[in-house]
Amino acid sequence: MKRLLYIVLLLAMFTSVNLCAQSIKIVRTDVDSTRAHFITATFRFGVDITLEDSPGCTGAAFELRYTNASVVRFSGWSAGSFGSRGTIQVDQTDLTTVAGRISVGSLSGDPAYARGTDNPVVVHFDFVVMPDAIHNQTSVFSFVNAQAIINKDSGTIVQLTSNSTPLAIRSFIKVWPGDADNNGIVDTRDASQIGRFIGNNDSITMFRGFKRQPGSTFWSPQTALAWDSAQATFADCDGNGDVTLADLMIVPLNHGKVVSETKGAIPLTPIRLPDNTAPVYPPNSEKIPIFVSTDRPFLAASAEVTWNTTDDEILGIEPGELFCGKDLMLYSNIFEQKHSALLAIGALDGCQAEHGGILAYLIINPRRPGVPPYPMLQTPTGITASGLFFPLQSVSAVKGEFSNDNDFIIRKSDKLLSITFNNPQNSSVTIINVLGQNLIHKSVMQSESSAEIDVSALAQGIYFVLITSGQNTYCQTFVLP
Repeated sequence: MKRLLYIVLLLAMFTSVNLCAQSIKIVRTDVDSTRAHFITATFRFGVDITLEDSPGCTGAAFELRYTNASVVRFSGWSAGSFGSRGTIQVDQTDLTTVAGRISVGSLSGDPAYARGTDNPVVVHFDFVVMPDAIHNQTSVFSFVNAQAIINKDSGTIVQLTSNSTPLAIRSFIKVWPGDADNNGIVDTRDASQIGRFIGNNDSITMFRGFKRQPGSTFWSPQTALAWDSAQATFADCDGNGDVTLADLMIVPLNHGKVVSETKGAIPLTPIRLPDNTAPVYPPNSEKIPIFVSTDRPFLAASAEVTWNTTDDEILGIEPGELFCGKDLMLYSNIFEQKHSALLAIGALDGCQAEHGGILAYLIINPRRPGVPPYPMLQTPTGITASGLFFPLQSVSAVKGEFSNDNDFIIRKSDKLLSITFNNPQNSSVTIINVLGQNLIHKSVMQSESSAEIDVSALAQGIYFVLITSGQNTYCQTFVLP
């Protein structure tokens, strides 16, 4: 305290003259400018106290005040431009009144006629936000009696201007898995909200997400630490700390469920629902089936779709016929330059897909007739009606006029397909056209080792042969001249 008084007395020895626009401010050191307006429970944050428009400064003194000091705790400091020998700070915070007060004095130790430091950092402070902080409270930082010594003639004391700095507190909130827009009900608007944030908390945007401990898809209120993007906290439906395609599958899982308690006042940006009008495609467009294989019922599925052509124009993605109901959720985001798309599809009426088959269709405008793209799924995932995620199998592409696989051999003449199975158990053959229609289906009895498919009634064009052999499913494209 004596050292602080000594510094204040030294400041008082100089004539007080107002120079123009000298100011003092708080600069966050732990985050970039996009996140500098908030602080997060359980995390430490740092600030530099700096001067602006203050050339030739040799000293400064001020009192820093802040509100909600019971949850925003002072945790340490370090000297700035004038070094530790010339800087003193006194913490006068009163937790009974939750008023934070820190007095600071700092001198360079140079004579009054010295050059001084332009716009110095006076001191650095660290604070920590307690875990019991209430979400959306604010801690306001302000300066009182802020002065600086500016090198003018023999040194001049100037009064520093300042603005209050409010920091919003992000803390723990209640989330309901699937209610991504936090409006109290799970519906298709939640899928739109999730779509806004997929892939946004990555190395480019750098906003932080936090895992729920524990995280669950079960319909109940769960505690989550608010993310850097507060709205994205609700979009993390599975609680893994990231917004991905898997979160979209929670919408069919909990569709129609209503929150049973009062919602917190977290305003979310309204979502404009997409136009439900069916898209109109050119007359020559083709539907390329996207297959999955599984022997396990599932309520929804997600995957990244990739394809092997750079020539065809990708017009869109439409749902397949796997789900028995008509009330479906479909999310797709096509990256044509990367030859890939994100896809999530699920039943909103609880009607599960009981087996593998056509999950969706890739709609194309063909530019190379007779050479359609073959879509493949990367990390396809399904979710059961109980909320359990499990891997789906992507159907393998079989290339060439004659194929010899470990499970079967396929031979094609102009009007006949002959398939010989090494393991005929649970085997079948399905012929599909480019409109996605199942034209021919033949199951292979366990006592049979081959199947012949007469395709003489089919018109000229491109077709797909879907072959199931044991637990594996394959697809081959063939052309009828």
